[in-house]
Amino acid sequence: MKKRAQKGDTGFLRTGIFLLLLGAMVFLSLTLPENVFPSRDQELVEVSVLLGDWDGALWSNTRSGMDQAAEDLGAELRYLSPAQGAEEQGDMLLRELESGVDAVVIRPTDPAEVADVLTTEGSMPPVVTLESTVEGWERACVGTDAELVGRALAETVCQNHAKGSTVLLIRTGVEGSAAARRLKAAEERLVQEGFTVMTCWKPGGLDARTDELSLVRSADVLMVFDPGALEQTAQTLRTWGCGLPLYGAGSSTGIASLMEQDHITAIAAWSDYAAGYLAVERAVHAARKEGVSDSELQFQIVRKEDMYEPEIQKLLFPVSG
Repeated sequence: MKKRAQKGDTGFLRTGIFLLLLGAMVFLSLTLPENVFPSRDQELVEVSVLLGDWDGALWSNTRSGMDQAAEDLGAELRYLSPAQGAEEQGDMLLRELESGVDAVVIRPTDPAEVADVLTTEGSMPPVVTLESTVEGWERACVGTDAELVGRALAETVCQNHAKGSTVLLIRTGVEGSAAARRLKAAEERLVQEGFTVMTCWKPGGLDARTDELSLVRSADVLMVFDPGALEQTAQTLRTWGCGLPLYGAGSSTGIASLMEQDHITAIAAWSDYAAGYLAVERAVHAARKEGVSDSELQFQIVRKEDMYEPEIQKLLFPVSG
């Protein structure tokens, strides 16, 4: 009798565990979004990624977000070799559009050049852009509001420096790019507030190997509106031993380190990880003929004293999961 009772208790326990697991599965199926995991019958979406002039360190957070989205949504990413300029990026884009790839994610070096390529193509896969729009040709654009970023950086300069100070704006992006739009908005705001504004065309930022310190002697403040150029300019100021206040747009591990060493005063920072994730997500949805829309990223003005706050740490040093 005891053995029979024990068997009955064991069977009851197993039944209870089974019902609990079943209930949990039903709950998850009702609460989780349908597209959290790719269904078994969905084929991998092939996505070509063109980030323009970049290196692994500068765009590591963006790539981490892209890789996570690819894993979550069922995509195969093809990172293309860095382009050396707008024309080369346009040629590379054209090849990808004609290769039969399912979707393209691109950070346009020159939006007009990308628009010209897209105009010549009849039937083509969906294109998602990072940061810069391409006159409505893309299916979606993922990035910050460039004008808001430029104005916010200018207002930060206005708060920290006296009216009449000379601000040197490092011009890096061609007309229509996010960097150029940030600069224009900042310039307008600074002039409004009574600052003297100068501009200097340096696509990669100031470079200690080719530029001289005399280039910035008349400036009280420097501003750069592209992450790569900002990092390069801060490294140059460090090499020169120049303590000019430097404000810029974008973040990376290198930029955070330079800010910690007091070579950068403040940045407008947003989540590159989120940008990468959303760009691939939009591309996959478009390739599967699902609805897509633009994604405007929020940004924060970050100074050295803010860097150690938990929310800022997550922004600057994201951990994929």
